[in-house]
Amino acid sequence: MSKNRFKTFSPVFDRILGGGFPRRSLVLFEDLPGYAFSTIIASKTLVNGVENGEIGIYLTFDHSPNLIREHVRADGLDVAQHEKSRRFFIVDGFRWGEKSEKYIIKDPSSDSELMSVFGAIREDCSDSLKDNCRCVVDSTVSLFFVHGAEKLVSFALLLREISNKLGISSILMSIGAIGRRINNVLGYNSDVHVEFKLAEEEGRQVQKMRVKRAFNEISPSPWVTAIQSGNEFVVKDE
Repeated sequence: MSKNRFKTFSPVFDRILGGGFPRRSLVLFEDLPGYAFSTIIASKTLVNGVENGEIGIYLTFDHSPNLIREHVRADGLDVAQHEKSRRFFIVDGFRWGEKSEKYIIKDPSSDSELMSVFGAIREDCSDSLKDNCRCVVDSTVSLFFVHGAEKLVSFALLLREISNKLGISSILMSIGAIGRRINNVLGYNSDVHVEFKLAEEEGRQVQKMRVKRAFNEISPSPWVTAIQSGNEFVVKDE
């Protein structure tokens, strides 16, 4: 595995990305309203990292921590074992500060609090794994509707700064409901911007995905078909 890239769950997707996502980066997944393409892909990418000896962090604003544990467990991760061995961490931003979890975000708009929580997790990690962390942030929706567009963009910029400083590779999930303009701003301030759409082929609806932007590259990648069946997701080689 390249030291400068981290693998997703899909060899085809990794090839499109030029070997995987860049480390110490911020990746934006722009999903469709009412669908869970980005949630499945991000979760599987996180699980793939933990199963291959990396640290996994799941920061949830939209769902309870226990529901996240169920989802990740469905992807095959032994959640209890990896939490015990300090390889998998959940940061609770959903309950707005209830003390049921060790790592809590009470105020998502607080720069110092976010940095403090990620710093605490790094302190709890094994020294040998501190530069091999993957983080999923689920998602922009609560941040947008509670704090507004300006705070959401500030959060994304801070997350990018934290990713670079602390050696964490972060995936920020978003949906079209927050607006094309905001997603474009988030995408512009991300290192990689992945988007999803629905298309019609031979009279049936299919799911498509592409890398819209990667660093300073202007041309997006071609659309590829992504087949979802339950909790499984397959990217077709076209």
